[in-house]
Amino acid sequence: MNHINTLNTWTDAAIAALPHGTSVSLIEDPLTPGLALRIGPTGNKSWTLTYPSPDPELIVYIKTFDLVPLEVARAYANEVISRFPYAYKKESINGRIN
Repeated sequence: MNHINTLNTWTDAAIAALPHGTSVSLIEDPLTPGLALRIGPTGNKSWTLTYPSPDPELIVYIKTFDLVPLEVARAYANEVISRFPYAYKKESINGRIN
């Protein structure tokens, strides 16, 4: 899996135009801790939310990009994060909340 740290412009149009590679890539949203766009080798784009918990790390699969645009994914991720406030501290390092 390739991890791409950032996308210069986070808009629905920019996300739709992203090419796919030969393996799964993750692009982390710089504004929403734990939210990432997953791009499969076939070009399918979906949202994931990863956050620490008292148990092993939890991953929430939100839906595909064609069904859930950026602002909706961010709103959903922030709602999930607000329900589990223990998962994050306020300090951020490299765009991720630790």
